[in-house]
Amino acid sequence: MFINNGESMTTRKTIVLATPMAENHAKRIVQVLEAKGLKNLRYVSATVNHFNDQEQLPMPSESVRGANVYVVDDLRQGVNGVNPLEAVMRLTILMNALQHAEAHEVSLVVPHLSFSRQDRKAKPREPITAQVVAKMFQICPVFKRLITVEVHADQIQGFYDRPLASISGAVILRDDILDTLTTWDVSTDDVIVVSPDAGGAKRARQFAETLGISTLIGECSKYRSEPGVVASMIYLGPKVAGKTVILYDDMVDTGGTIVSAAELLKEQGASRVIIAAAHGLLSHDKAGTAAHDKLSSAAVDKVFFTDAVDVDSQGDDRYVIVPVGDVLGDVIFETTKQGDGSLTKYC
Repeated sequence: MFINNGESMTTRKTIVLATPMAENHAKRIVQVLEAKGLKNLRYVSATVNHFNDQEQLPMPSESVRGANVYVVDDLRQGVNGVNPLEAVMRLTILMNALQHAEAHEVSLVVPHLSFSRQDRKAKPREPITAQVVAKMFQICPVFKRLITVEVHADQIQGFYDRPLASISGAVILRDDILDTLTTWDVSTDDVIVVSPDAGGAKRARQFAETLGISTLIGECSKYRSEPGVVASMIYLGPKVAGKTVILYDDMVDTGGTIVSAAELLKEQGASRVIIAAAHGLLSHDKAGTAAHDKLSSAAVDKVFFTDAVDVDSQGDDRYVIVPVGDVLGDVIFETTKQGDGSLTKYC
C-alpha cells in the first residue's frame, strides 16, 4: 500500500516538530528516538510569525506531507510573557496548518497540559475549560493522540475521543528520589508518602507503589478561604515522628498548600521532609509572594520537580530538576510502528 507521495506505509516519515517554546524537549526526544534506531526520523522547526496587530501565524518550516508528526509544545510560558490561553490557541492554529499541509496524522506532546485544574464545575457559573481545550484540539481531523505528563485529573481523558497518555511523574522522579534516600541511608520502610490534600490521596498511593514504599500513606486535609489561600490544615495518617516524609502532588503553584503541609509534618516530628511534584509552576499568590520565597524559607530538605515546566532553582541546592525528554522519547517510540504500543510502565 502506498501513500500519495510515493512512500510505502512501512517507510512513512516520523517528524518531531518543535515549536520555539519547546526546542530543548524536542531535541532530547530526537536523540532518544535516534538511539532507539527509529527509521525515517526528521527534526523540523515550527515558525511563529506575527502580523503588526500581533495576530500569530504558526506553521512548519518544511514539508510534512504524508508524515506522522509529533508536535512538541509548551503551553505554559508565563515567565516569557506568553499566557496559557494564547499558547493553546497558537497550538490549535498550528494543527490546522499541519492538516492543510497534508500531514498523515498529528500527535501532540505537551509536557504540561494547561487548564487541567478546570475539569469540573466546582461553583455556579464556572466553565469546564479542560473540556473546551479538548474540543479545540479535536477540531483537527488528523489529530491522533495527546501525550502529557501527570494530568491533573484522570477524568480529563473522558473529554477526548482520541487516546490521552498521561505519563506518571513518579516514573520520571523515582530514580533520583531513591538515590537521595540511599545517600541519606534511609530505608523505604522508614518513609511515609503524604498527599498535601485529600484530593491527591490516590496519586500519593500510586507514587508510593512506584517507589516500592509499602507503608501506609497519609494526607493533609485543608480548608481554603479562597483560591490559593489555605486557612487551616490537619494531618491524617500514620505517625511521622522520626520518619522521612515525601509530600507528593502533581503540581506546586503558589506553594501555599504544600509548604503548610511540610511545616505541619515537621511540627509532628518528621525527621526529613521531601517535596516532589511533576510540575513546578511556582507562581505568585494574590499577596504577591513568590512560591520560591515560600520554599526557600520552608523546613524542607529536598525539592524534586520535572522540567515539564521550566524551573529556575535560583541557586538553591535542595532543588533537583529531572528531565522529561528521555521518557517522552521512550513513549513516542512505543507509539510508532517499531514500538510495541504498550505504555503501561510509563502511566
